[in-house]
Amino acid sequence: MLNDIDIISFNIEGAVGNMVYLSEISKCCSIICLQEHWLYRFEIDKLENSLKDFKVHAKCDDDYEPIQSFQRPRGKGGVAILWHKNIDKHVKTLDEGSERIVCVEISSDPPTLLICSYLPTRGYKTSREEYIYQISILEAVVHKYQDTHNIVICSDCNASLLRDSNWDEMLKNFVKNCALKDDNISDATFIHHANKAKSKIDYVLFSDLVNMKHLFTLDQHFANTSSHIPIFCSLSIKLKSTTNIVTNKQCAK
Repeated sequence: MLNDIDIISFNIEGAVGNMVYLSEISKCCSIICLQEHWLYRFEIDKLENSLKDFKVHAKCDDDYEPIQSFQRPRGKGGVAILWHKNIDKHVKTLDEGSERIVCVEISSDPPTLLICSYLPTRGYKTSREEYIYQISILEAVVHKYQDTHNIVICSDCNASLLRDSNWDEMLKNFVKNCALKDDNISDATFIHHANKAKSKIDYVLFSDLVNMKHLFTLDQHFANTSSHIPIFCSLSIKLKSTTNIVTNKQCAK
């Protein structure tokens, strides 16, 4: 029996400030992949306490250089995968990636590797080197699992498959080297708050045998304080045991 697993990928630009919208979209999916939650490790319980029906596996900007609560500047970065408790027995956290890459395994047949990533942005002296480093980690994780798992990557790539800059070419090479499909969505997923620019930099990438049932960007919503628009996808997979997967509503396309 096939089960539909609904996933939302979203650069939230601060989970605390955008919690109203996050709570709203959590009603129409089983899994949420967040980029830029802006929480330090000691603050992750804010996600768990606000979305009580979800479990959380998160990476934080201070994971490798812990910061004390009294020292904290404004949060930055961070990625998290949240899954509804009704599929908890099918989800296993993995110790893979970096402070920008987090992974879980879904016990489907074949197993599914779900990756959430936030790749570095431009504009800093070391941006290019950091982008190369993080995308190499991502590629290594994909190659490690690609012979045994279906792979789905939900990412703010901070690059586009629709452009031709050197930065964009690094993303294109990654997709090619890992034999991934892209979501084939041309809709802008990033809209500057002053409406000065639009671009497609957020992606759902997946391996060839993934049964992708639905894939689209959500409508813009008045409650969304992020400059990014979420992407919704639905995987049709065979879970290894029977589960009643229930969501409260349908996401608006």
